[in-house]
Amino acid sequence: IEAEDSLITWCLRGGCGSTRPIPMLEKLPPLPEKVFIGFSDITALHLFFYQNWGWQQCIHGPATKHIGLKEIDEDSVQAIK
Repeated sequence: IEAEDSLITWCLRGGCGSTRPIPMLEKLPPLPEKVFIGFSDITALHLFFYQNWGWQQCIHGPATKHIGLKEIDEDSVQAIK
């Protein structure tokens, strides 16, 4: 998320533990906005970025794990791209 050479942060997977980085993120100044993609428990991070850093490009979308395992249909993959 701190990488200056990327415009997107796309979560590998969702699930338990996604709230753990929030206390650390609260100590940082807002980082430049990126597209942030994830789902499930990642919603906690979507809310943090939106409410605390003003990020507008938080997308509730499939995790890269599910795309890699071909658990997401190709039309959905194309739509998210």
